[in-house]
Amino acid sequence: MMAAMVAGNPLLSSLALAVILFLGLGMLFGHRWRTGAVAVVVVVALNVFYAGGAPRVMAKILRPFHTLATYRHPPEPPAETPAPWPP
Repeated sequence: MMAAMVAGNPLLSSLALAVILFLGLGMLFGHRWRTGAVAVVVVVALNVFYAGGAPRVMAKILRPFHTLATYRHPPEPPAETPAPWPP
C-alpha cells in the first residue's frame, strides 16, 4: 500500500527519489549541501525531460518488491494413493 502511494503521487515520488539519490551519492561524496543540490537538480531534470518522471522511475524501482509481496506459492501436489494390487 505504501509503494502504491509513493509511486502514484508525483510529489512523494520526487521527494523519495531525491532522498534516495542524496543518501546514495552521500555515501560516495559525503552528506553535504552540494550533494543535496545535485540530487534535487537530477530529480527536477528527470521530471522535466523524462516522460512520466519520478513516479515512473519509482514504480520501476519498487516493482520487484511488489512482485515479492504478491507472489503466491504453488499448491501442494495431491497425496499419492497406492495402486491397487493386482492390477
